[in-house]
Amino acid sequence: MPSEALAPEAFATGKSQSDAVPAPKKSGLRDVISGQLTGVALLTLLPFIINGYLFSPFAETATHAVYLPQAAIALIGLCLITLAVSRDYRFVMCLFSSVILFGMAEKNTEMFDIAQIRDAPWYIFNTLYTFTGALTFVVILRKPTLSTWLFRLVVVLLLADVALSIAGIEFAFLGPLFLAYFPSQVSVLLCLTILAILRMIAKFYLENAETRAKVRRTDPRYMRRVRVSTLKLWWPMLVIFGVFTLAYHLMSEPLVSRPLVTHLDTLDASGKPVHKTALVPESAGPDVIVDAQAPPERTVEIAAQEAVARINVKLQAEFKTKVTKQIDAAGANKAKAMAAAEGALPERFPGTEPSRCGFLDFGCYIQNGIKSMITSAYRSSRASMLAEFQGKLDEIDETAANAEQQIIDAFTGAADNFSGFTQQRIGETATGLRLAGWAALCYSLLILVKSYMIVFARVFCARVATALATPDEDETGPEDGRSGPPVGAMTARGSQHRLDRADGFDRYYVNFRACGNNVVDRRRVPQPLRLIFRRLRARNYAMCLVDFGAGDGITSCDIIVDPPSEIVQWDLKDGDEAFIDMSALVGFTDTCRLSRCFSLSLGALIFGRLIYHSIQGPGRVFLRTKSAPLAGTDPGTSNIMRASSLVAWRRDTEFNVISSLTVGDTFFSGYSVRKADPRDHVVLYDTSQSRRSGASGGILRMTRAFLLPF
Repeated sequence: MPSEALAPEAFATGKSQSDAVPAPKKSGLRDVISGQLTGVALLTLLPFIINGYLFSPFAETATHAVYLPQAAIALIGLCLITLAVSRDYRFVMCLFSSVILFGMAEKNTEMFDIAQIRDAPWYIFNTLYTFTGALTFVVILRKPTLSTWLFRLVVVLLLADVALSIAGIEFAFLGPLFLAYFPSQVSVLLCLTILAILRMIAKFYLENAETRAKVRRTDPRYMRRVRVSTLKLWWPMLVIFGVFTLAYHLMSEPLVSRPLVTHLDTLDASGKPVHKTALVPESAGPDVIVDAQAPPERTVEIAAQEAVARINVKLQAEFKTKVTKQIDAAGANKAKAMAAAEGALPERFPGTEPSRCGFLDFGCYIQNGIKSMITSAYRSSRASMLAEFQGKLDEIDETAANAEQQIIDAFTGAADNFSGFTQQRIGETATGLRLAGWAALCYSLLILVKSYMIVFARVFCARVATALATPDEDETGPEDGRSGPPVGAMTARGSQHRLDRADGFDRYYVNFRACGNNVVDRRRVPQPLRLIFRRLRARNYAMCLVDFGAGDGITSCDIIVDPPSEIVQWDLKDGDEAFIDMSALVGFTDTCRLSRCFSLSLGALIFGRLIYHSIQGPGRVFLRTKSAPLAGTDPGTSNIMRASSLVAWRRDTEFNVISSLTVGDTFFSGYSVRKADPRDHVVLYDTSQSRRSGASGGILRMTRAFLLPF
């Protein structure tokens, strides 16, 4: 049985304590571009995501929302550049996908007539893209990281488009890239959730591969014992998962699906509910309205498609008649023609007006949400039709003899496309609704995966030596003779400390709450794109710039915290990195750099967190404790301490986890940690009792650690 402790050191590698390494050095351009592989791959997968799972191979009726030709060419160029600069062969698969996307975008153009691609059946493109897309998906899994800027940007824009679509705002960030762009809300969330689950599993496996191999060499049966113990402690999460899954299955049908199908089935061609006493079978056609008691085999998808078919006929006829008359009256006035088209279409799809819901009528709230999704799909189609009409109007010369007829023809063409767009997009939304249960299931699986990883890490690191270090162990450094990374000193400074230019630093960023004597008010936002939300929450985003070289005659100033709080100074060397509690940050020199780390190594999971915030040297950092600190490498820092007391620690510090391995304690109680090796491992504990969580704190910790995805 191994006696080593795992730690949040070397997050990207997941190494154990004997393999601790300093923070990685800054990468060159080649490494930086190669690191964007997941972002480039995600760009080629967007048609998969916005259309549901994947394009259906061999399906003539599959939706063909693909990149515009110019956007597809830009994507090909991006893949070529990244491939040439990084020399990473995995970009080849992204290149194949982007070339196929370009072919799909150009399929219906004269450019491909010579090669007869224009007449090629869609299922050929769908099958090729499905194949290359699946391999591209594998590429993402083999490079499991959620920290690259391009990947984050694409995901944020995609989720923003979903939010704008739900809110009914006729704007999309990714819209200019696609033909007939409409992000299906449920499909997007479902695909991203599946991607997150698989990437988490792959990252967990890769980051801990070296540790797993080392343990197997030491004790081949230890991992099996850990898995058995983990299952014995983790079973409540399986019970919670089963209860909620069963409840959703039992409640969604009678409270959501059946009432919504009933509502859609009783809508007439005007979008008004009409009650019928006799049930008409589905085979009677889309123009027939059925009774309120819909048969159980009818789905929301079928009911929505038939309701749209009924309503579209009348809506299209009224729309074309009304606007054509107004265009005739306005003559060749393009502005009036456009205004007539905008005013003739209702803001909501007929029959989707929200209902008044009782306080606990959750089924009503869900139905209103579904109606909102149908309306957002309709508004997307409406916006596409108006944009198409406006584009055709811009090409018409109002002074031409047949200008009026050109306007009518342009409107007729756009209106004909509008009916098909509306039915297609609402049909996609209805298909997404059918997948809503799968989306909820995937989210539950994501929670299950994360909770299992946390419990596994806790069990794995539980059986360790807990004896306090003796003075002999703390003398000269690592036992294997390694020189080790540079180590900066940590010093407690009391409740007031003077910053002096003679210390060698001219510029500091200081929290406004800690600004004391001789401080000139200069409001700055250091590194504005780093840790934005976490710093806003900790009220450390805008800080005071203390600049001794500004020419105001000030060469020293004080930073002050209210007793019994104390200031702790940490001098970081070049290559030194500290993980910190951002709310405890008082100030730092402008030479320091803020950063974020996402890890699924066992050493990170023992804290129940996946995201850590750090500050890198060289430079000087000031932290605040609520009470007397235990700082640096003092003997007291080798005690067993509550994990909630931990304020900051060096990146390569290793901890043993001390906790009671029972079901109740695993999910509700706190836990303690202890430095595994006292030599050169700098940590900062806050001895304040207010940082110790009680029963309510345990419940909040459980919610954060086990019920939230990250």
